[in-house]
Amino acid sequence: MATSKAPVEDFVKEPCGYKIKSEAQYHMLLQLIKNHLAGVGASLSKLSGTELLAAYVESWEKTKRAAKVIKNVFAYISRHWLAREISQGSDVLPISLVFPKLWLTEVVPKVQASLSTAVNSLLKQKREGKDVDIGLARSVAELYYFLQEQCKKIVEDGEETFKRRFLKSFVKGSTDFYEAQAAPYYDDEEGFLSKFESEIWQKQEQQIAEDILFEKYVDMYKEMLIRSL
Repeated sequence: MATSKAPVEDFVKEPCGYKIKSEAQYHMLLQLIKNHLAGVGASLSKLSGTELLAAYVESWEKTKRAAKVIKNVFAYISRHWLAREISQGSDVLPISLVFPKLWLTEVVPKVQASLSTAVNSLLKQKREGKDVDIGLARSVAELYYFLQEQCKKIVEDGEETFKRRFLKSFVKGSTDFYEAQAAPYYDDEEGFLSKFESEIWQKQEQQIAEDILFEKYVDMYKEMLIRSL
């Protein structure tokens, strides 16, 4: 004789059923997002230069829009199961934080070196007087800063994201450029530093720094750059 099976809807009516269903959906959603962003990172890793910068920024904008939709679709999980799990200290994240965390872990490592090269190449052209869109560099900087603010408590060294992943490479690119410019002053290093602080910084580099960095990082950038020259 065939045994009867309880319909699925009865399962979720059980006292622990809602929890089981919500938890399963949450972890399935996390895996889907992780897999998707890993694919985004792999695709971006094939690009370089301004093409990479533009695609990187565009991909993040698409991810933000997708995050809004998914947050609304799964609002019932956030209101009930997820809120309860967070209040009880469980190791889960609000859906709004899932996307920046996974972007930082699944996308950034695949493209960070290429992004740094592209940003520094763009700024080198700017310093040489070429007409370039450094707004792309600013957008990359803003995204690193956003990731830092969102992930500083949930990712190891998250509070250093901007400085470690963007600012240091920015300083390195600037140092390489100005070391070449300093060639005529190698016998008088202090002379070049004086020229840099009184002329180059005021006329060129400060504007670039202000266009790209957040205000609180401009002085830090200048100090790091001068120390490295």
